[in-house]
Amino acid sequence: MQENKKNLDIAWIGVDGLLVVGYFVLVGIILYAIIYRNDFIIGTVIPYSIMIAVTGIFINYLSVVAKFGRAAREKRGQSSHNGEDKLH
Repeated sequence: MQENKKNLDIAWIGVDGLLVVGYFVLVGIILYAIIYRNDFIIGTVIPYSIMIAVTGIFINYLSVVAKFGRAAREKRGQSSHNGEDKLH
């Protein structure tokens, strides 16, 4: 049980810390743009950044689904090549 708990700890120096710092930097940039009415950041940078991030996440999702489907197909193919009948 202790081994599983150690795997769930937050590592502030790694990716977790980077995400936390990145969040506050992003909030600071958006706050700056709102306070100083910077239309370029609000109207161009933020929407394009969101579109790029969502597209990247979607492509990653498609690759994970494709790998999962490929693995399932290979597993089914191996069981049929071993002489097992699919009807039983």
